[in-house]
Amino acid sequence: HALGGMVTFRTPLTLSPYEYLVAVLALFRKYMEKLLVPVNLNVWHVFQPPASLFSFSGMVSLVVAVAFLIGVIVAIRKKRAALLGFTFILLPLLPALYLPGLTQGLENAFTERYLYLPSFGFILLVALLIARIEEKAGARWGAVLTTVLAVTILLYTSGSIIRNTAWRDSYTLWTDVARKSPESGEPYNALGDYYREKGMFDKAIEQYQRGLAISPGKAHIHVSLGIAYAQTGMTDKALEEFRTALVLRPGLPDAHDSLGVMYAQMGNDDEAIKEFQLAVKLNPFFRDAYQHLGLAYDGRGQTDEAITCLNKALSLDPNSADTHNNLGTVYGKRGLINDAVRHFEAAVRLKPDDPDFRYNLARAYELAGLPAQAAEQMRRAESLRKK
Repeated sequence: HALGGMVTFRTPLTLSPYEYLVAVLALFRKYMEKLLVPVNLNVWHVFQPPASLFSFSGMVSLVVAVAFLIGVIVAIRKKRAALLGFTFILLPLLPALYLPGLTQGLENAFTERYLYLPSFGFILLVALLIARIEEKAGARWGAVLTTVLAVTILLYTSGSIIRNTAWRDSYTLWTDVARKSPESGEPYNALGDYYREKGMFDKAIEQYQRGLAISPGKAHIHVSLGIAYAQTGMTDKALEEFRTALVLRPGLPDAHDSLGVMYAQMGNDDEAIKEFQLAVKLNPFFRDAYQHLGLAYDGRGQTDEAITCLNKALSLDPNSADTHNNLGTVYGKRGLINDAVRHFEAAVRLKPDDPDFRYNLARAYELAGLPAQAAEQMRRAESLRKK
């Protein structure tokens, strides 16, 4: 809510006060369940709140909330240390329970990482409970409690080790999500990204299409599919997907940027620049869109505008080798050789195994009157090219 005063965002949620109450109680219950029994862990849970407070799920959620409240009241009266435990559970969860602030929508409202701090409160309460049992039951129960704790720790440790196998790479992670959340298109979108990064475009397209079959209204999956189509030369299908994304979600910066890239590839620089300008207007922190806009300006010979946009992109990501390389190229066209050399050197430093960057640096060194350095960069570029 506070960030709304500094950045613009849209929330897709329109809940009545009653619906919000039911959803929050169900969400709180789900957090308590995972805190107590951390099984079936998942990167992308699909949260489905009960339709009514008087449904079975709604009533269970209400009982959990009331039980927690009773625990807090008892702690205030009898055990202030326990109050600290309850506080550490509840306070970090409060922002996560503000559903209108979740820009990803209701589907992924429950997220396991929000239990990191509440886990401290949970451990504190468990420790206090154990101390209370020992105090009441005597030392003879010490061995039983130690055994129970040892088994519990062993189970939790085993669960962590087993869970790590799902995080081996993007494929294992999102395959795990697809198995556990088959009602969501998001894991298939992520799997599509994995295949697209590997250059396996046919498999990427297949995954995006599976995601859209489940969640046809998700504009960002249409954008992902459009990019995959574009990378396989299916221009018409790519344009159709980007336009569909904008129909589903007008003002989506990624869709405008991708549409601009397509127009630029088709030689329609005017339309491309319009789309890139819209993208950076909608998202002033969109580095790729600034870079694309800069390249589009450069293609039209507007080098001043190109340099401005590329410098903006560089300010958003100072470690982008591509942006440094593009700036070096534009500065070279302006005859600003020292600036060109500076940016080409930065590009090579950030990405030393790219032969094209070294070729560009070699040519800049030649223009700067540094033949020895130019010959060295050319030699390294040829060596990398052979590899």
